[in-house]
Amino acid sequence: ETPYGPLICHQPLACIDGSTQPLLALNPLAHLYLAFAMCAPFFELMVKLMSEHPSDPEHPWHLVLYSDEVVPGNVIAHDNQRKVWVMYWSLLEFGPLLLSREESWLTVLVKRSVDVAKVEAGISQVFGGVIKLFFGALTTDMSLGGIVLKHHDSQWRLFVRMAMVVQDGGAHKFVWHCKGDSGTRMCMFCRNLVSEKSDLIDEEDGDELLTCSVIHDRDLDFATDEDIKGTCRRLAACHHTLSREHFLLRQQAVGFTYQPYGMLWDTSLDTIVQPISQYVHDWMHACFVKGVFNTIFFRLLVALQGAMDIYSHLAGYVATWEWPRGVAGSSHFARLFSDKCKESNRRAKTFKCSASEGLSLYALIAVWLMAVPLAAGVCVSECKAFLALSDVLDLLSSVAWGNVTPIALKAAVAMFLQACLAAGWARFMHSKFHWLIHFPYHLMRF
Repeated sequence: ETPYGPLICHQPLACIDGSTQPLLALNPLAHLYLAFAMCAPFFELMVKLMSEHPSDPEHPWHLVLYSDEVVPGNVIAHDNQRKVWVMYWSLLEFGPLLLSREESWLTVLVKRSVDVAKVEAGISQVFGGVIKLFFGALTTDMSLGGIVLKHHDSQWRLFVRMAMVVQDGGAHKFVWHCKGDSGTRMCMFCRNLVSEKSDLIDEEDGDELLTCSVIHDRDLDFATDEDIKGTCRRLAACHHTLSREHFLLRQQAVGFTYQPYGMLWDTSLDTIVQPISQYVHDWMHACFVKGVFNTIFFRLLVALQGAMDIYSHLAGYVATWEWPRGVAGSSHFARLFSDKCKESNRRAKTFKCSASEGLSLYALIAVWLMAVPLAAGVCVSECKAFLALSDVLDLLSSVAWGNVTPIALKAAVAMFLQACLAAGWARFMHSKFHWLIHFPYHLMRF
């Protein structure tokens, strides 16, 4: 028990069958209160940061939320009952270096996906319910009354407002009920962006991936928070007046799926949740999880196969490098270029590797490209496209150190996308290539 209620809290969720089920979560107010009172290192960190960034109603701290679906056990099991949705929260005042450490992220929710599927609007209603825990559903609203933190005989009051939501494409689609990667309007940030058919197929569900030929932000019409909220309000109004067929077409045209229990249709969150100004794409998912790196590296290998036995060549090259002891799995990196992996990549039309493997490999490949094929004048445009991607990845992975500007990142992204077109890869540029255009604006805002 704390002044802000028990550590474990229950909030009702509306279910599809008309019943309710409890949202079992960690009370974030009680969690913060107890961590401050009982954990000396956390107390010292918070006091240091509160002296650097004093908090009051006009100058609140900034809440950031992250959510993703996690699969413990067999990832490809037919009916994985252990799959769970997990939500974490932290504070932007911790700074980019601390936020790069998982210890800085506090868990607020772990809920089995099979239970989430029984809830109206799924994870969207759950996500909105968690946000309410911070802003009035329990004992206080952290943006209005703040939270009093006590340690021995001293106390501080901390005010916090909703500021950022970080997610990958899947969580983005399910939480915000935008059409996402599979929609005609695949980006809720852009009002005039329409996707095109591609030469790529999603290996898991067999759906054709969509692409976007717009590579310059000057050609895009960016949406605002009110644009999105207005779209959702109009969808709600049309739901009872249009036929089912016409309503489905309207949803496809505007890029959102109507869910009366969804977070964007919850009027109690209107002043708290801002879908455009708060949302940030997760760059690791964009680049390394069925991402830009995987697609570009595969296309590069296809181009180089005509000039050399590229897989065996790179297997031998990568095996000569030694990684720091802390890099997990580095002794197996050369296996990514085995005959078995080559065939698997060919079927999937992408280079298969984990995010950490891709992050460890890309710089080595860039060094080899400059020393071997570029020096010989082989596949020049393809090599330059990969090197331009390496520049983007260098900048993204350096953001936490504070030495990357939005202007530099924007220029690197523009150069990379232009290089992809020069390499003839337009029909392979799926939605995650488009995400890159928004990263300089994310960086500018946060």
